Amino acid sequence: MTEYVMIVVHVPLEHTEAVRLAMCEAGAGTVDNGHYDRVTYISRAICKYRALGGHGARPAQQARSTKARRTESRPSATVITLRL
Repeated sequence: MTEYVMIVVHVPLEHTEAVRLAMCEAGAGTVDNGHYDRVTYISRAICKYRALGGHGARPAQQARSTKARRTESRPSATVITLRL
């Protein structure tokens, strides 16, 4: 029996298709013993966060310590564990 894992990432909406294609080119999304490829799932997600400052914090939308909210996409695909 083939074992799979699900790879899930969160990206800005404008990068969804590029990330999805990169995942597929790297081998994700092939299922049913190779009968299907480029099988992906894309969901929308609401990201809520607060950038606290600190080393490396680079909030894209708000000033530090301000609550932020943005819509992102959540592309995911299965990967055969032997490919990891």
